[in-house]
Amino acid sequence: MAAASKYNFLMAGTKPKNRKSLFPSFKKTRIKLYINNEADLYEKFSYPADSGETAGRTDFASEIDPAIIAYLEKKTAAVPVYSDFEIELHIRDAGKEKHRIAADAIKAYVIGQLAETEITLAKINRNSIMLILAGILPLAMQQMFTKVISRYFMSEFLLVMTWVFMWKAVELLFFGRPELAKKRSVLKKIYRADFVFDDPV
Repeated sequence: MAAASKYNFLMAGTKPKNRKSLFPSFKKTRIKLYINNEADLYEKFSYPADSGETAGRTDFASEIDPAIIAYLEKKTAAVPVYSDFEIELHIRDAGKEKHRIAADAIKAYVIGQLAETEITLAKINRNSIMLILAGILPLAMQQMFTKVISRYFMSEFLLVMTWVFMWKAVELLFFGRPELAKKRSVLKKIYRADFVFDDPV
């Protein structure tokens, strides 16, 4: 799949380890995804009216309905960490080929979400470092004003600036980043999951 190969760096080092010997009690977890109509997989207005036009198409990566991914994220978050994981996909009145296309499209969409999440996490890390450095500078200036000029107002102003920058850095690192890291972990589990079909014709 082209989309997957484009973002292979996102999945580096994420292959699940064989933990069956360490955790023999864990069984394979299966999430069931039932679709009553093939068009329900895709965002409104993006699915061709003539289903025949979709034969062999694999370019639905950006058109998958985000509600499908949100459902999978919710279910995947409850899967035990070391459990084997698979997604059982049922699309009413759809053949095996369309099941495969849908599974590939879902994984391609997940890869795109992973790329966005990685970019956001990198921005958080970079911004946090910049904010910490920006907080250290007023603190150093505050010490200088206290010892050299002894101006109370300027000293307090710089101290407040230090507090603001440091607090924003803490907010990003300890409140914003964990949620995104959790989302990344869930998306990687969805990407690694095997899709199984109930023998569609």
